[in-house]
Amino acid sequence: MLRKLVSMRDALSDPAYFGEVYRGESLASWRVLLIAALGEELTDTERELFQAVTAREREPLEPVAEFWGVIGRRGGKTRSMAVLTAYLAACIDHRHALGPGERGKVPLLAASTLQADQAFSFVSGIFSASRNLSDLVETSTSDTLSLATGVDIEIRNGNIFYDKKAYKGI
Repeated sequence: MLRKLVSMRDALSDPAYFGEVYRGESLASWRVLLIAALGEELTDTERELFQAVTAREREPLEPVAEFWGVIGRRGGKTRSMAVLTAYLAACIDHRHALGPGERGKVPLLAASTLQADQAFSFVSGIFSASRNLSDLVETSTSDTLSLATGVDIEIRNGNIFYDKKAYKGI
């Protein structure tokens, strides 16, 4: 069970969380999908949009174990998954699941090194721009943000064998 410190709906609308970095009409479908994926009830208007993009009658009303989407280029996938990753790492209390000294990991996989770099830029930018999140970053490397919540966000290339940049080193 997720122990939410703030609901996804509230985090998406609050400028102190994601409200300033994740706004605009072009992201309306994504906002609805993220709210539904975290098990939150949708409004009637949101449910209509949810039905239009998923062909499902209702939202799941509980957090989903997996989220699959068929989304074309420039469809907002990387930005939306960066928001979801930041939310899972910073807005969920994981202390009940971690042992003493243990750090949680929230991985974000990208199709290539270039896309992983872009995803890392989005995630880093979210934490920099969000008043309630910026103080959570304890350390940062080229692909990992370590948060005061006891969680590390690790952004990786999901398939190094097909990534030309990574392949040169093998």
